[in-house]
Amino acid sequence: MPIFALEYTYVDSPDDLTAHRPAHRAFLAGELPGVTILSSGPYTGPGGAGALLILRADSAEDLLATMDQDPFHQLGLIPERSVHEWTPVNGPWAT
Repeated sequence: MPIFALEYTYVDSPDDLTAHRPAHRAFLAGELPGVTILSSGPYTGPGGAGALLILRADSAEDLLATMDQDPFHQLGLIPERSVHEWTPVNGPWAT
């Protein structure tokens, strides 16, 4: 199953992000059909209004369809997403 890097860009609304973060994190911690999260987390520091998720899925289309259910996405808190198939060559995820 391919590995993908999914990048979220968040809206500039810290109060909304904070209010809905528990639901977002519960979604990510739950059962995601056809998707395995290898790692995820927010960017930090200046300009850190986003997150990087490393996931396994059958295809980018399947991945995005599942991630459409993320409460942050459904509430419009992620105005931009980019997904790239990624081939790690070193480390524990290397093929």
